[in-house]
Amino acid sequence: MSEAILRIRNLRLVFESMQGRFHALNGVNLDLAAGEVLGVVGESGCGKSSLALSTIGLLPTPPAKLIKGSEILFKGQNLLALNDTEMERLRGTGIAMIFQEPLTSLNPIFTIGDQLSEAVRIAAIRQNSSLGTSKKSAKEEYREESISWLKKVGLPDPESALQRYPHELSGGMRQRVMISMALAEKPALMLADEPTSFLDVTTQAQILRLTASLVHEAGASVMIISHDLAVVAQIADRVVVMYAGVVVEDAPIPEIYEKPLHPYTQALLSCLPKQGGKKRLEMIPGSPPSLRKAPQGCPYAPRCAFAKDVCVRETPEMKEISPVHRVACVLY
Repeated sequence: MSEAILRIRNLRLVFESMQGRFHALNGVNLDLAAGEVLGVVGESGCGKSSLALSTIGLLPTPPAKLIKGSEILFKGQNLLALNDTEMERLRGTGIAMIFQEPLTSLNPIFTIGDQLSEAVRIAAIRQNSSLGTSKKSAKEEYREESISWLKKVGLPDPESALQRYPHELSGGMRQRVMISMALAEKPALMLADEPTSFLDVTTQAQILRLTASLVHEAGASVMIISHDLAVVAQIADRVVVMYAGVVVEDAPIPEIYEKPLHPYTQALLSCLPKQGGKKRLEMIPGSPPSLRKAPQGCPYAPRCAFAKDVCVRETPEMKEISPVHRVACVLY
């Protein structure tokens, strides 16, 4: 595996509220190699989005609070030690993000052209690009570069799309615009927070193939967040399974599908529809634990069919089953 571009160590995050303290992340450890596509999966509320927003520094503080000892290392630099100005410089050219719902991420009062050209302009300034230095006006060059990006993401009639407002585009078209804005700044790491959750199945597949192709071409690393293992399998090299703010399994996609070890991973896979299957879809019994207090023991124990007394008392350590497969479970 290539050298890690992102290392997260003992990441603990809480949210302070009138109802008390909520423990969103409880000691997350993971690595993301240069050029790798990493999937992060789990049920709603397991901490996936909090992990991504912590990485790019977009959580409001307060109520969010990172516990002392947490580390997020990007190219060896601890992001948690940077001030707001330094993080602002890093966003886009260093780390970019594609959000879950593009309609709320795009400004409704500006055209697509205004917003994409602004991303192109900022990228040119930060990278000391030659854009804007030819005989053409900077505005013309930024517009041409914007059209080029819209063509790359397969948006039909890009010249016309530049004149339109976000609400005039379909969900799939808006997400293509968001991908072009994220990649225009040529980031080393792209975070994608459930980028296809609001799209129909056909459009989902198109967006995932497009993202994989463009990211591979750019040589960027990707962390794609989803609650659906089937979606992640279409683009990711490796998957991290999260539950109640902790990582419970980490393995390449083929290993996860062929030899899932953690009972929670097995339960997630059992919920996927099978081709030609006629049985009703299975469901995981019970509910995720409350985040009002840090879980004692294994957080999945109350829902696990294999739970033992020790599971309730002791937090299982992450164990290396093979050089590429790790799991946090007393069964191994």
